[in-house]
Amino acid sequence: PEGQQKSSETKSGACADWITLNVGGQYFTTTRSTLVNKEPESMLAHMFSDKDAWGNKRDHQGGFLIDRSPEYFMPILNYLRHGQLIVNKGLNLLAGKRGTGHALVTTAFPGGLSVSKWR
Repeated sequence: PEGQQKSSETKSGACADWITLNVGGQYFTTTRSTLVNKEPESMLAHMFSDKDAWGNKRDHQGGFLIDRSPEYFMPILNYLRHGQLIVNKGLNLLAGKRGTGHALVTTAFPGGLSVSKWR
């Protein structure tokens, strides 16, 4: 069921902690380890490293609410999954300099990726 936190067996037999994020109204399902391991000093890692440590707000379906644009969030999530930043053509990362896109990127990767690397 969408929006619920769940655990399931992975191929290695370990338990994966699946979570659903509601980012600007669009749902993304991923594992807690995806959000925490690649960039351990990021805002996302801090938000999800300890269950409910931040008192993250949830929507009516149980998804964690993140007030950001989903089009800017998707490349970040894919970077955390695969280690490679891939941005869809037409997505202007610099246009968000005063808006949500830039703030999320710089917040999500304080010691890693920066907007200056994309110029």
